[in-house]
Amino acid sequence: MSNKLLIISPYIPYDKVPHAGGKTHNYYLKRFSSDEKFDVKLITFADEEEAKNIDETRKNCNDVHLFVYSNNRLEKIKRIILNLNYKFNLFDKNAGMCSGYLKCSLKKKLEKLKKDGYEPRYIILEWTTTVLMVDHIKAIFPKAKIIASEHDVAYLGFERIMKVNNTFRNRVRYKKIFNSELKSLSKCDLVVTHNFKDYNLLKNLNVDISNLDYICPYYDDYSICNINSNNKNILFFGAMDRKENYESCIWFIKNVFTKLEMLDNDFKFYIVGNKPNGKLLQYCNDNIIVTGFVDKVEPYFEQSLCMVSPLLLGAGIKVKVLESMSAGLVVLTNNIGIEGIPAKSDEHYIHCENPEDYLNEIINLKTGKKDAFLIGAKGKEELKKNFSLESSYNKLRERILNL
Repeated sequence: MSNKLLIISPYIPYDKVPHAGGKTHNYYLKRFSSDEKFDVKLITFADEEEAKNIDETRKNCNDVHLFVYSNNRLEKIKRIILNLNYKFNLFDKNAGMCSGYLKCSLKKKLEKLKKDGYEPRYIILEWTTTVLMVDHIKAIFPKAKIIASEHDVAYLGFERIMKVNNTFRNRVRYKKIFNSELKSLSKCDLVVTHNFKDYNLLKNLNVDISNLDYICPYYDDYSICNINSNNKNILFFGAMDRKENYESCIWFIKNVFTKLEMLDNDFKFYIVGNKPNGKLLQYCNDNIIVTGFVDKVEPYFEQSLCMVSPLLLGAGIKVKVLESMSAGLVVLTNNIGIEGIPAKSDEHYIHCENPEDYLNEIINLKTGKKDAFLIGAKGKEELKKNFSLESSYNKLRERILNL
């Protein structure tokens, strides 16, 4: 007999979803939906543009309930009114992470399902946004086993923002989300992080989380790539409308690449990813190429010396780092970029924290002082050992069925 599984997500999943968390969400949704042990229902949210992908979502899950953020003027006004408190109240207990519209819409939908006789055995809450609603959800479905799918430990992102800009507002928001997130997680029957580092972080905190595990995030496998590390092309790969990505590229251009160009004008910096921010486009020239969306990233992997990921902000595992490693391309990154990935510097990747590190290590790779091909190949093998999606799903499946 199939077990009723309700999955609640603030972001619609579909096969070509551009963000890393959405890809992981979509992968596990497809696996649950095709598993005879589960009868899956999905509640999710999307703006009008992403809602166009609903047919793709329904190919992966038959039973989908979608809330659309309509551009209709009256609907916008309703959302503004519902969101006033969470957006402008400095002392909102969830630090503005859970909108009034989402709360209201979700509670009404769950109450309607309950009234119609629907009783899920398991409920998966995707992202911290929905985990923060655990009290409301348990009140409606008290018998259901609640699983928190913790894509990132959200308070870490707030902590990094506070350290960069230590204002009173940022300190209050950090404290609020720290307390609220951990309290909400403690009320779940199972918490799964999306990397081993976050698992250890929560495990070592003095928090009452009785059932904790971790899963492998989804990543595209580019292991068929044949890397030619003789080139002088440097790659950055990611969604270029995200602040942490375009600001990191600008930092790299200003602090590293301009110096590299002075040493050798044949170096080129390729920035590959959808929807590049206008601030980034100002730096385009013959040596700094911003591609925008590309159908295939493989040629950029194959023709690059290395991938750089000098991230300034962000929490959780960086899927683009995993994907670059899967191609066998050596990755240069910092503590933020390698977070959650069990890799050793100079063996599986190259660790860099400041501009001089990046500059020196790129030169080391180009001159052969460090073997780009060998480090990339070892990183590729290490990735295969630690990030098996098949094993990860089977483990998660058994953990849920045994609750």
